[in-house]
Amino acid sequence: MSKTQIPPIAIDLDGGTDIGAAIVDADLLLIDDGAGGTMRKTAASRLKTYAGGGTPAVMVKAPNETSISHDTQTKVTLDTEIIDSGGTFTSDRWTPATAGTYFIFAQLYTATGGATNTAGTITIYKNGSAGNAVGSRLYPNNDTSSANFLYNTCMIDTADADDYYELYAMIGCSGGSTINVSGYGKTFLGGFRIY
Repeated sequence: MSKTQIPPIAIDLDGGTDIGAAIVDADLLLIDDGAGGTMRKTAASRLKTYAGGGTPAVMVKAPNETSISHDTQTKVTLDTEIIDSGGTFTSDRWTPATAGTYFIFAQLYTATGGATNTAGTITIYKNGSAGNAVGSRLYPNNDTSSANFLYNTCMIDTADADDYYELYAMIGCSGGSTINVSGYGKTFLGGFRIY
């Protein structure tokens, strides 16, 4: 006696007819939570962590030319978003908006209009305070034969949902000249969530 296969049956729980539409964050899904077969609803947005999407990330760069004063701690202007996954970069600061551990990096390129760099520090501030700096690098003896110099730093930091990051620089220049901060992709701040 041969066995007869029963074809699979699609069950529509609520009578909806929209098959194959794109999933959005607000959609609700039924999940078996593993505790005695209990079913519960969860939003599609909660699955991003497990599906590899939704990781907060940013990459912003400076305008083509700005300036900072000699030997003065100055927030660096960043006005061009290359990546802003959560739309949370504003007013030269990035707020990841999701608690987690982040890799944050920055670079700054200076051109001093003929004067020479004498010393400099690039710092990633957390919550607007040097006391909460998460990444800082001091260059105490720059090549004084060159008017141009490249500064960079990086750091891993743990953030709450409301923490934010900004790029600061303090550059010394012979004769106290104004320091030009070059954009063109050479000055930037970036970061992304590790876990």
